[in-house]
Amino acid sequence: MAKAKPKKIYYFGEGKDTSDKWLIKVLKDHFRVTLIKPGQVKITDNFSYIINRLYVSAYKRYSEKEINNLLTKIHKLEKRKDICIINSFAGFLLEYDRIKQYNFFNANRIPYVLTKSLIDIRKNKLLKFPIILKNNHSGRNKKLEIVNNFSDLTKISTSFQKNKVAQEFIDQKICYRTEFINNTLLTFAQKIHIRNNRLSFQYVPNLIKTPLSLYRTNRISSVLNKIGVQVFSIEYFIIKNNLLIIDFNLSSNYKSFLIKKKGEIIKKSWLNLLT
Repeated sequence: MAKAKPKKIYYFGEGKDTSDKWLIKVLKDHFRVTLIKPGQVKITDNFSYIINRLYVSAYKRYSEKEINNLLTKIHKLEKRKDICIINSFAGFLLEYDRIKQYNFFNANRIPYVLTKSLIDIRKNKLLKFPIILKNNHSGRNKKLEIVNNFSDLTKISTSFQKNKVAQEFIDQKICYRTEFINNTLLTFAQKIHIRNNRLSFQYVPNLIKTPLSLYRTNRISSVLNKIGVQVFSIEYFIIKNNLLIIDFNLSSNYKSFLIKKKGEIIKKSWLNLLT
């Protein structure tokens, strides 16, 4: 009897990130994997899975039309019952908009730091100072600006404020990041560094026990699964044993030390999700 051909995966993304290159290579040992980049949306009907690993930051590297065409393709394919899609169109929209993240998580009784548009804050003084400035569209922010008072905020140009949001500053020295891969959790700490009103994160290359209760992690996974998100990461603080999320990433890039130390676990978790 002829050996059955391995199932086919369409991997939507760029394939440039180190963790994407590693993951594609791992999956190719078990599936036929085809990378679909922005601008490439022609696919055949003979496939079993779609993995959406498109980063929001891709908007900086490709045209808006190329990104939107790829997202539209994912959205249309979600209507089919014969394929499995890992990380939905809705999941991408959630990562794309931090105010939407704030509304989504809090509506589902999952604490997320108070987040408002910078223009609204300037008009209505909605947050307590100091505040942290971020792009509303989630991306890879290496350093974040701290604004200490309302007077300093008014000095920022209106054009700069247009696509910015503000989050209340959390006075903690450690921020946690947890990778969710189906039922697998991998957590590490990130030290907070502040210099010249700029905040940055320095991750500690050691895995730690996830400081969240089983109820909380199950709740987070369940809520995101309902919108088609199975693999993601969150960044958060623990304040008096209470969770406070500050960021959600749909297409989380795995740090090199995670791959080196827990590559087999990450691989097994992905394979369990796809079988």
